[in-house]
Amino acid sequence: MDIGQYEQQLITIAKELIAYLIKAGASKEDAQDISQEAFVKLLETELVLSPDKLRAWMYRVAITRYYNLYKRKKRYLELIPEIISKSQWSDIILPNSGLITALGKLELEESLLILMRYEQELSVRQISVILEISENAVKTRLFRIRGKLKQFIEEE
Repeated sequence: MDIGQYEQQLITIAKELIAYLIKAGASKEDAQDISQEAFVKLLETELVLSPDKLRAWMYRVAITRYYNLYKRKKRYLELIPEIISKSQWSDIILPNSGLITALGKLELEESLLILMRYEQELSVRQISVILEISENAVKTRLFRIRGKLKQFIEEE
């Protein structure tokens, strides 16, 4: 892979990260900042990652930065902001509006996992590499989250 292709892959990953973070509840500006911070970290560490490891590394850094941003805002504002609200899920076309409400009730980590699997269409293997957990742990978490969603929908 030549440098041009590598740069193109970095641009593609940056766009994916921004879209992913916005879907996860970050503002557009925060998502862009987090994506940029991930690239700065890549440059600072002087890593030359193979293309198959680059996406996972960038997602891992971006998710960590997003968690830190979330915790900092929560602490400084002394509020518990609702990261995944109904309006943020409403731009995804879903046949059941109860599902939109249920998605808004999930915890941040659960919402991020659902977004990775179904919005970003990442495989269980890719998610396991990004989160640094086993594939079985990813499958178990997804199973439990789907159960929660089903319960939320049935309660309505």
